[in-house]
Amino acid sequence: MGDGRGPVLVVDDEPDIVDFLTTVLVDEGYETETAGDGVEALEKIASSGPALVILDLMMPRMTGFEVLKALAGKRPASRPSIIVLSAKSSHHDILEALESGADDFIPKPFDLEDLLLRVRVWLDRTQASHAETSSLKVFTLGPFRALLGNELLFDEETGDPRARLLLKYLVTEWGQPIQRSTALYLLWPDLEEHEASNRLSALLASLVPPARPDLRGGKFVLEEGSTLQLNQAADIWVDSIEFEQQIKAAQDAQESGDVDAALGLFLAALALYKEDYLRENLYEDWPSDRRERMRELWISSMFRVAALCADRCEYSDSVRLMKKVLDIDPYRENAYQALMLYLSRAGRRGEAINLYRYAERLFAQHLAAQPAPSTRMLYEKILRGEAG
Repeated sequence: MGDGRGPVLVVDDEPDIVDFLTTVLVDEGYETETAGDGVEALEKIASSGPALVILDLMMPRMTGFEVLKALAGKRPASRPSIIVLSAKSSHHDILEALESGADDFIPKPFDLEDLLLRVRVWLDRTQASHAETSSLKVFTLGPFRALLGNELLFDEETGDPRARLLLKYLVTEWGQPIQRSTALYLLWPDLEEHEASNRLSALLASLVPPARPDLRGGKFVLEEGSTLQLNQAADIWVDSIEFEQQIKAAQDAQESGDVDAALGLFLAALALYKEDYLRENLYEDWPSDRRERMRELWISSMFRVAALCADRCEYSDSVRLMKKVLDIDPYRENAYQALMLYLSRAGRRGEAINLYRYAERLFAQHLAAQPAPSTRMLYEKILRGEAG
């Protein structure tokens, strides 16, 4: 376990691959274990607690997808990092694996140096996360929760509800100081300012357990004059911030012409987006602007990934992505246009025609409108067999 090395569990039903991987890993100085299917993998994970799992998807008795789902509910401290290594590697498979809890995905056939590099990266991260107990992790794009190291501080049923609300507000205003008076009104709108201010001081002191000299960068919340904000010098990770940063990196990679890197970054970012931002606070005004921006960023990224898949003639992935967009926003007309085009290119012309007719009825019934002329023109081209 020294030098960032740790037990690696290789899970695959092909003995030749298992033998090859374990030989290479042992030569690199890693302790290894093996499992031939998902059931055995879960038993080994429970009994020996590997730091890293290299997981195949298609296996007897229990697939890799089922293993990921079985591990999804485990606390971070008891869950190893997981690299999926599989020949089942369409963009649908990659995204499903990442959304199910995989940390990384490598398609077969694979480059050995790339695999070893990723093994080192994930083992280093695992070792760091086990040693580091002072990082604050906040999840806003799924069920809300905040972890200090591996200790749960807040979720929707745990912890002081006002501390939870303040943390959500500060995360929403990431990088921007808020007035102390704003926090007072948010938390105690019916109290006198003096009493509310005293309660806020006590609340801030309770956000992190006392006597924690190991906190890197000092307190998580900075008080400067009459303002409050999250301390970005402290060790704070927020999934929505990570989502935005990965999308920006993906856009930069795409614009520079590195399509493979862009696609990987987009898929990793999209896997973070489990549901709309702070969905638990859906009927409150303060997170609504950020929620809408995050949703639009997610939708625009879905369009980009669908187009990248279509460029590779992987139309089934493009179709699936556009259907997910329409599940979230059933009145987004450009998604109907894109989906009609991808269906037509995939040889599913009848579905494309029926989709237009569905949209036409939906818009008439709920919007008292007709599809735009450009959508109608695409429909007519599909009818004539000219779209493609």
